Amino acid sequence: MEKIKFSSFLLYMAFVGMVFVSSCSETNTGTVDLTALNASISEAETLIATTEEGPDAGQYPPGSQDLLQEAIDLAQAVVDDKEVNQVEVNLTNIALQVAIDTYKNSVN
Repeated sequence: MEKIKFSSFLLYMAFVGMVFVSSCSETNTGTVDLTALNASISEAETLIATTEEGPDAGQYPPGSQDLLQEAIDLAQAVVDDKEVNQVEVNLTNIALQVAIDTYKNSVN
């Protein structure tokens, strides 16, 4: 459970950083590349669909899928934002990758 709390903290800090940086940056003036972020979202969704929570070996701690889903939802909101800039996209992808790695490392 400590791993899950730590991952929540990391995810929170990454998004706080994203908000801070985006508030300091200019608005989107060009095309934004969402390829990497969309790939990370797909990876996270696949993890949730193909893994199971529970106490047994190979399973993930209860609640860990909900935390990963929260990260997916936040990342999808960035993808859906028509005024997003590349810095926000890149930082969101980093935050989602942290959530994915934390989820993978939490397996029993």
